[in-house]
Amino acid sequence: MVEHPVARPARRVLALRLALVVCSVLGLDTIVAPGAAADPGLVWSPAGAHITYAPAAPDTYAYAPSAVTVAGRTYYFSCHNDVSGVIADSVWFAQAVKGKVRRQLSVLDPSPGGWDDHHVCDPSVVAGDFGYAGARYSYAMFYLGTDRDSTGNQIGVAFATDLAGPWVRSPSPIVGIPPGAASTWGVGQPSATTVDAATGSVLLFYTDGTAGTAGYRRHLVLGDAGDWVVGAPERVTTAGLGEEPLHNFDVAYDPRLDRFYMAREAGPRPADAPTYISERIEIDSIAAPDVTTGTWRVEGEITPAMTGLARNHNPGIVRTVEGTLPAGDRIDVVVSGSTTGPFPQSLFSYDLWTITGTLP
Repeated sequence: MVEHPVARPARRVLALRLALVVCSVLGLDTIVAPGAAADPGLVWSPAGAHITYAPAAPDTYAYAPSAVTVAGRTYYFSCHNDVSGVIADSVWFAQAVKGKVRRQLSVLDPSPGGWDDHHVCDPSVVAGDFGYAGARYSYAMFYLGTDRDSTGNQIGVAFATDLAGPWVRSPSPIVGIPPGAASTWGVGQPSATTVDAATGSVLLFYTDGTAGTAGYRRHLVLGDAGDWVVGAPERVTTAGLGEEPLHNFDVAYDPRLDRFYMAREAGPRPADAPTYISERIEIDSIAAPDVTTGTWRVEGEITPAMTGLARNHNPGIVRTVEGTLPAGDRIDVVVSGSTTGPFPQSLFSYDLWTITGTLP
């Protein structure tokens, strides 16, 4: 299982019903996130979280979603095991409506003998005009891959002309790790946004765990198959986020405000098992030009009391295929939810839930 350099990926609890009862008794129509900034702040729907996707087979899991919306339909890519009871990560594609699965299939498996032959996980899908191996593609999927457990992670890229695939992967990592870093966690948890679709230009955010834990971004230009440009790493600011390292975060761009919104795993870590995944997710935002030097603003948080989930971890923001917020005043966060308890039983409870908030 590919875990996070600091920690990584428990289900519904009575707290959600209690919260809704309180709102009903008091005549409230909204739940204001306890950690949200007083002004402007983010207001969550009183309905709480609803199930979005749960694997049908026993002893399977789904987490770390990349959710994209196209023409009113939302599609979900997630880290998923192919075989019941076998802990080996692949990327799955699903279309689900109000928790009812319309389509689901494995679209990217570990490559035999490759640098990613053990796990592939943490997908992030964006649109653009991408060139690879003499062909043109409409979508790029960035993903974490490794040939071992928990260490030596690197970031790969695959391409497709349809969201459901087939996906054609580049044989080498797009962001690798330095020599001698295979015993560290490596790099992974990518989140990409389109800068210029016509040139295949994207911003790639990711976690680097080769020397401590930090968030970085790179500018990539993947339009010319013979001349890909992979920019230098730039460290993402952590000002405004407290003392926690930045990791396991998904980013969406709001063109209305020229602002990035981020959903990230936040502390403190729980005391009971599993301790390596979070109870709380924080939503933060920052002016786009300030992402490397500015200060994040806390917009809100997602907690067990709000979702009814014992663990809230590995979040994804519902985005357009360009990585933007679909609506200027709304944010939908897909939460990986799970039960408490020992491994691997808690792992096999991982499924996807969605909670909706209103932005200023």
